[in-house]
This record gives sequence, structure tokens and C-alpha cells, in this order.
Amino acid sequence: MKKKSLAKILAAFAVATAAFTITGCNFSVKSTSTVTETKTDADGNSVTTTTVKENGKVTSQTTTENTAVTNDEETSDKILATMAFKNDAHFDIQELYFAASDSESWGEDILGENAPLRDCETLEFNDAFTYSEEALYWDLLAYDTDGTSFEIKNLDMSLAQDPENITITFGYNEETEGYTVTVL
Repeated sequence: MKKKSLAKILAAFAVATAAFTITGCNFSVKSTSTVTETKTDADGNSVTTTTVKENGKVTSQTTTENTAVTNDEETSDKILATMAFKNDAHFDIQELYFAASDSESWGEDILGENAPLRDCETLEFNDAFTYSEEALYWDLLAYDTDGTSFEIKNLDMSLAQDPENITITFGYNEETEGYTVTVL
């Protein structure tokens, strides 16, 4: 994980209970234990997992409750978008990090197993990007296969022609001998 600064801390707690029942003359033992864990995901939802172990058999149930801010003004402007990264920069991209400009962490390399993103290739992430009016500016950090990096700050997502289908194109300007990034 590349670090911009401190990451968001998830709230979590766990409660464990155990019950034992002794029955009959043979003293058969019934053993039950329950563990409940609640976390807050990145979208502010409460995710509860309850695991029950009864006589060696384990069952688990996960529920998600939308506990995020429900103010219509704040939730109605969130946009779920398909994000594509197009490489027209004349070099291969080995690592790619993309984070909100106000974020303190780069997070994980989004190329992962898809690396490298070769020249003239496009990598699309379907419905994998959420942004809002409050988070229109994003930073990008890329490393080529030689380890050379470049960083672009404050990419404006409002410049996208279609706010639900955003393509970020890497380019190379021969006149300035510099790399460019365009939001389409």
C-alpha cells in the first residue's frame, strides 16, 4: 500500500458467547459459541457477520445495513461510474494508483494482476468508481516498467463527457517531452 498519510480507521467490535448443555445419563455435551463482528465499510455501511459454532458445525451470516449519512443532498450526488485507463503514452505502465485528492493514502495498485498496462491498451473497471460533487478532484501516480514515476494532481472528474463512463488517457507530448493525462 502506497501511503499518502494516515488511512481511514474502521470501527469494529466482537462479542463472543458460549453455552454448554449437559443432558441425559451419558452426559452428552452440547456446545454452542457465537461470535458477532461489526465493521464499518468504506461507504459508511454497517457490516455485521455472525458466526455460530454448534457441536462442531459452523454457520455464518453477513448482513449490511446502510448507516451512511442519508441526507438526500449528500447521497443523491454520488455517481457510480465505469472507469477506463487508456495508455497512449508510448511506454508500459507497471503500477497505477488513483485516489481522491483529499485522501491521505494512495491505497493499492489498481492494475494488480492486469499489469503492465501496455502502450495502446485500455483497461476498464465496470461500475467500480464512486465520486461526488464533494470529491471531484483525484490524484494519479503511475510507474513505468523501468520504475520511473509521474504524478498528476487534481484531475477534475467533472470534465468527463459522460459522468458514468470516464476514460483517463495517458499521453506523451513530443514538443514538451512530458506526459499528459486527459479526462474524457
